[in-house]
Amino acid sequence: MLALVSIVSLRFTYVYAKDANAQSARAIVTNMLSAIDKTTTLQFTLKGWERVNKKDNYSEVDCKMNVNPFKVYINSKAEPNDGVQIIYNESAFGKKAFVNPGAFLPNVKLDPYGSKMRKGQHHTILNSGFTFLAKIVRGAIVKADKEAAGEFEKHFVYEGDVVWNNRKCYKIVIDDPTFKYENYTVKTGETVDKIALARNICGFLIVEKNGLDDFEDISVGQTLKIPSTYAKKTTLYIDQQYNLPIVQILQDEVGQFERYEFHSLVVGPKFSDATFTDFPD
Repeated sequence: MLALVSIVSLRFTYVYAKDANAQSARAIVTNMLSAIDKTTTLQFTLKGWERVNKKDNYSEVDCKMNVNPFKVYINSKAEPNDGVQIIYNESAFGKKAFVNPGAFLPNVKLDPYGSKMRKGQHHTILNSGFTFLAKIVRGAIVKADKEAAGEFEKHFVYEGDVVWNNRKCYKIVIDDPTFKYENYTVKTGETVDKIALARNICGFLIVEKNGLDDFEDISVGQTLKIPSTYAKKTTLYIDQQYNLPIVQILQDEVGQFERYEFHSLVVGPKFSDATFTDFPD
């Protein structure tokens, strides 16, 4: 949606010098992961910029979600999906998304991984919230710690405090100088999503690098170029009240390919059962 050049966002950001004695990148990132693990419910407006066909594809959605078991309600607020509402609730609708397309059209159930829901999107609704990013960051930590003693501090850098959208945040930059593309042979039953999930990498970069039509446009025995890690550089603004990454900027060797901003974030709201079973109005 989940998911990038925003000049406007710079108007809301300014930086303070960091207090190196008071904070460390590892402590900040550890606290962030702990906060994500403890989160039960969330409400926010997500603004995203995703690179599609070498252009930034903008999306904006209002989101209400229950983390575990995973349930989410999404109301799209940007073209071409303005007014489309989506509920994912496995206990109510199985492994399909319940979609209200608006414009007096009937509600339908769609595969979150299918082309109708993935068109122009890097992620599925199953990646809503912060859990997906936590998986990426944990993978980067393992990689940095395995390389050599002290490598974590080289790859994870605390660059000081920033104020973004009137929220005081820690700025963490994760850099992977070993980022590259490797050859991979497609196995039976694999899709781009399955390959990306298994290796903790970005499925969109596989689609883009190999000129694929969509996330299922591969065949057994095909050789793909896949990224070695999710991103070459990741910048996070971690909200100091909630310890959650409310701005996420991801770059590859070309530049920024994903930017996500969490606005009007509420942590721990209470929802009725109807939130994840029925559409408003």
